[in-house]
Amino acid sequence: MPSELPPLYPPFRYGLVEEDLYRGAYPKPRNFRFLRRLGLRSILSLTPEPPNEDLTDFCKANNITPIFVRVDKPKEHIPLSFSKTAQILSSLIDATNLPLFVHCLDGTGVTGAIIMCLRKLQCWSLTYALVESARYHKDGVIGSEEAEFVEKFSSEVEVPQRIPKWLWAGQTNFKKHPSVKLKWPAQPIAVASKPTGPESSQSGAQVSTEELRGNDSSVISGSNTKTEELGLSNLSPQERRSRRPTDPQVQPRFQPLPVSASDTLPSYSKDDIRRDVDVFRRRVEGDDAIQSADISPVGMDDEVEEEDENLSMTLQALALEMSFPKTQKPA
Repeated sequence: MPSELPPLYPPFRYGLVEEDLYRGAYPKPRNFRFLRRLGLRSILSLTPEPPNEDLTDFCKANNITPIFVRVDKPKEHIPLSFSKTAQILSSLIDATNLPLFVHCLDGTGVTGAIIMCLRKLQCWSLTYALVESARYHKDGVIGSEEAEFVEKFSSEVEVPQRIPKWLWAGQTNFKKHPSVKLKWPAQPIAVASKPTGPESSQSGAQVSTEELRGNDSSVISGSNTKTEELGLSNLSPQERRSRRPTDPQVQPRFQPLPVSASDTLPSYSKDDIRRDVDVFRRRVEGDDAIQSADISPVGMDDEVEEEDENLSMTLQALALEMSFPKTQKPA
């Protein structure tokens, strides 16, 4: 009988921030097997003292770079300065440090403030950043001091040479951040991507492209028999593609499904719309409101034009009315 593997214990208040970026509390020896499976390259410790012996040995055994930034234990105030926060953010967005696990003592106070500032750097609104951070707090509430710290944070963050693709969606063509000062590197910024193995080489990608083309590759290929039969062998690829939709012998790869009679919409006259709107108003506003409303029969040219323009809005109102119970009125 094979021996059972020990269970996996994630660190306390563990969470995924972004791809290859994780957060949590101070890791203990029982968490090391879980952290080993993350394939970490760095561990960022935001603690009063350097990493203990257990964590240091774990980093050495797994070729993980420990990064230590001294941060005091939170008491009455957040033990962070704006300049130190900017320094930590530069480490988090440096693609050469990822995958990275960032932690403090309990995984909430210091780590939560740093991640909220990271969200601000990502152009998140303060409300969404606070809601996300509240999930890691015991009471689910963010203190006013933490919210004020994140709101006022605007120190200069040094952008590294290589950034992850989740930061600004890999776009760095802007010069000014809306809420944070940025220090750009002298050289052009490179957006990091996942390393590819031998199976994803250029030749392999070309084979995959040909396989994805399927029957279409037989039309594009100049030496194919079907191409010669269609008389397209002397045309350029662009001319062949322009000829394909009009050629009756070239069938598209995917045919649209036929529309049956049951799929067609029933006829809906303007009188039906007027009647349904009348019912809708009675159910939502009450009989008194509908009696005072000016509803004249359809027939005038100006009213017909008005109904043509508001047809889609009327149908949306009917759909909204159907989504509410009969005893409930929309606000």
